[in-house]
Amino acid sequence: MWPSLRSGDLAGVEPLEGAARPGEVVLARFDHALVLHRVRRHDAGVLSLKGDNSPAEDPPLPSSRVLGRVRQVRRGGVVLEEG
Repeated sequence: MWPSLRSGDLAGVEPLEGAARPGEVVLARFDHALVLHRVRRHDAGVLSLKGDNSPAEDPPLPSSRVLGRVRQVRRGGVVLEEG
């Protein structure tokens, strides 16, 4: 699944236009931190997110807490783009 982020990667995030879709990696604001996690489900304005290396899903999050989606990753001077 793209992108699988590694330590030292820089993620290019663009504003969210429309609803986040399952499989996308989004930047979300939790009470304690900003996180880049993958969308599992989006139902009635509530998202279910999960980190790729996390054993469990995050608590449900209102879609208003999603700040944007990852569109590119810079890894070691190389820009990786979706597709």
